Amino acid sequence: MVLIRTKTTEEAWFGAVRAIWGTGKTLVTEDMDKTKEIFGLLIKISSPTRDNDKIPEHFQLKGNAFRQYIDQVMTYENKWGFEYTYGERIWNWNNKINQVEAAIERLSENPSSRRAVCDVGFPEADAKLKDPPCMRLIDFKIREEKAAPMLPVAKKLNITVIFRSHDIFGASYANWVALGNLQKYAADKISKNLGENIMPGELHSYSISAHIYERDFEAVKNMVGSLDEFVQK
Repeated sequence: MVLIRTKTTEEAWFGAVRAIWGTGKTLVTEDMDKTKEIFGLLIKISSPTRDNDKIPEHFQLKGNAFRQYIDQVMTYENKWGFEYTYGERIWNWNNKINQVEAAIERLSENPSSRRAVCDVGFPEADAKLKDPPCMRLIDFKIREEKAAPMLPVAKKLNITVIFRSHDIFGASYANWVALGNLQKYAADKISKNLGENIMPGELHSYSISAHIYERDFEAVKNMVGSLDEFVQK
């Protein structure tokens, strides 16, 4: 397993891409796509980005496409005609359960709960899909933290997400920004329910297969070369 700790989401994306490019092993997928892969990548971001307009120069999803990617996580409505969306799965699972509000309710009733989880998978459907969801689980936990000995204890809502498969160069930055927005939404609602300030905390992302596709190799070379040049100046 590879562990990367960063402050910002942009730093996490740079670090993950460089780690896969530098140490990933070649894997040809069942769709005959050549990839470089790290098997087991854990990212810890202390201050997740929630700015939909702050997009790294080399991240290829831009403008409306980027905002659409973020928006589909924050609503149960599938306005785009996708086979499914993450938003459908967490806000209206099987047209029955709003898992986000259920998680918020659990933590509002008991901030130490370890049961505030959103399951993205739906085996009845996913077993038949050619492209089942890559993100499988979102977990919310409130923990107390002291930034420094002289500062008061702060309660923070941490979010952990598990991906069965994760396109790091092409999708991970947008995934993490969307999750940062979801984290902020939940923290604000729990704060209101409890009558105290629950701050957004860390974002933990565990990717079982973290990879870069061959179609992006040239763009990755350019990005890694630009970063190395910047560091050397």
